[in-house]
Amino acid sequence: MIDHALLQDFVTEAGEHLEELESGLLQLESDPENVDVLNDIFRSVHSIKGAAQFVGLENISTLTHRLETLLDLARNKQISLSQSVVDILMSSKDHLAKLT
Repeated sequence: MIDHALLQDFVTEAGEHLEELESGLLQLESDPENVDVLNDIFRSVHSIKGAAQFVGLENISTLTHRLETLLDLARNKQISLSQSVVDILMSSKDHLAKLT
């Protein structure tokens, strides 16, 4: 169940994380080996996921959980951050912004 009292706080916080996420993804696009940027992106996604779970926003929580899985694969060098992977991340960020 959605906690409407916390919804505006979620939107504000998520907006900040989405801005950080976009900035990080743009950096990652030009420097896909940058582990620090990848970790920053993961933290932004993780923060959005936690807040979405707390407020009760299941669609956002599910999407961010899947993004964490994808980012973990990249962090653990199980996949490379090809342009197609970065494109998926960018598209997902846009979708998160719409959901938010």
